[in-house]
Amino acid sequence: KAYDADLQKLISHVEDLVYRFGNRKLGDTAFRVGRDIPRKLSPEDRLIGAIKLCREVDDNPAYLYAAVAAALGFAKNELPDFSADRVMTDISKLDKSSEEFKRILEFKELIDKKDLTGVNLLAKKLKNG
Repeated sequence: KAYDADLQKLISHVEDLVYRFGNRKLGDTAFRVGRDIPRKLSPEDRLIGAIKLCREVDDNPAYLYAAVAAALGFAKNELPDFSADRVMTDISKLDKSSEEFKRILEFKELIDKKDLTGVNLLAKKLKNG
């Protein structure tokens, strides 16, 4: 919405990414893509920045909340003295009382329990209002 992007180009880009992740010869592993948490969870970068943009254009970032929660799984391996609260407040600059903070923790709890059905159900519930 904010950038008036061509939907077909976005779909082609997503298809290319899915292909690359599935092609073992390219070595584009989830670990490689998921590392560097301080940058990827910074307030203006990939995930938190996208959540902010969704809010600006009145879109629901439910799936982005799930992505941040999954990224926190990488953070505990990458950051000394890991704490999800600390990452979200110190790195992502989220307020503990914000909806974003609360929703990400909801998804994190489901992911920690490996409840992917619950993740999917929560995301659909949030997207559908």
